[in-house]
Amino acid sequence: MNKNIFFLFIIGLIFVFGCNKKIGQATRETTSKTESPLTENEPTVSVSKPTESTSSELATLPSSQEIQQALKNANLFQGKIDGNIGPKTKRAIKEFQTRNNLNADGKVGSKTWEKLKVYLKPQEEIPSKNKEIRD
Repeated sequence: MNKNIFFLFIIGLIFVFGCNKKIGQATRETTSKTESPLTENEPTVSVSKPTESTSSELATLPSSQEIQQALKNANLFQGKIDGNIGPKTKRAIKEFQTRNNLNADGKVGSKTWEKLKVYLKPQEEIPSKNKEIRD
């Protein structure tokens, strides 16, 4: 009986000291992140704020209709401009990306849109040489 009590006492001590050690570590980690400066051996996490270029890039990404219209103007998309990026639109995007030495993933990111958006602008009318000029 005495051996059992002694054994339970030892197990209890191990449990208490083990939990206390983990609680102390958690407290030190929380405190070091909020109050004290980091030491050399502690890992750091870097969080950066969005830069102006990141924010402006997000603001200038196109709508689905703009993508389809630009692809249509580039003679790569023959479908209806409905705002749905379906298989025909994705195929046209990949073709455009391939022709422009871009990663052909079928997604219009900032690099693809930079080259595709020129096709969204209306083409300026160029007078033909055979057209008669009337006053």
